[in-house]
Amino acid sequence: MLGVSEMAEAGGVTVKTLHYYHRIGLLPPAEVSEAGYRFYGPEEMLRLRHILFYRELEFTLEQIKQLLDQEPNTLCLLEDQHGRTVERIDRWKRMLRTLEGAIQAARKGEEIKMSVDQFEGFKDEEQWKEAMRQQREYVQEQYGHDLGTELPLDVGSLNEQAEESAQFTETLADLLRSGERHDGEAATGAVRQHILFMQAHGHAVTPQSFVEQSVFFREDPFHRQLLEGKQAGLSYYLAAAAEAVAKPSE
Repeated sequence: MLGVSEMAEAGGVTVKTLHYYHRIGLLPPAEVSEAGYRFYGPEEMLRLRHILFYRELEFTLEQIKQLLDQEPNTLCLLEDQHGRTVERIDRWKRMLRTLEGAIQAARKGEEIKMSVDQFEGFKDEEQWKEAMRQQREYVQEQYGHDLGTELPLDVGSLNEQAEESAQFTETLADLLRSGERHDGEAATGAVRQHILFMQAHGHAVTPQSFVEQSVFFREDPFHRQLLEGKQAGLSYYLAAAAEAVAKPSE
């Protein structure tokens, strides 16, 4: 039998994730001692591997529970996820065409511009709900924090914000590549404009709260990988630029 820490290490997940899976009934331990310690056996390890397999296919935790418990609508769940996967493939193909166009422009020495036509947001509210759900589950699993209930979504506004965010990170990546200082006018100006944009779209963001957000992006493995994949050092550059903006004037 494995304790919760040993199970987490063997399964490649966090202890908080196992606690969360237990709480929602997805992965109960084989036994719980009188002192409250969880213990897991081979069956639980196999179930965890199945959970991680379906998570990789981007099933929701509720859907995974239904699949593992062999509920009657298993086929419907699989077919529905197949359709969603096809949609994602189509989206990635569009992104790939955009990237290939940018490469061709770069080879010809032409300016590469980000435009609304090039940006591919989500088509409808369901796709945004799916993205938000994945974010909520990620934060809950990794940090044990509940982001709250689902709210009505404005697809047009969300796509506009996603486009601005993509342009903001690309601007910082360009500044980092060109050797601009994190506390220089260009970098801090970009951060200030980004904060103003978010405030104009109803987000209660302050320079200090944006520092906290950018530090989270730097420390969280998933978000750090996204930023570092765009430009090495970008997660640190973003956090440093945010701190420069929030620093009181002397």
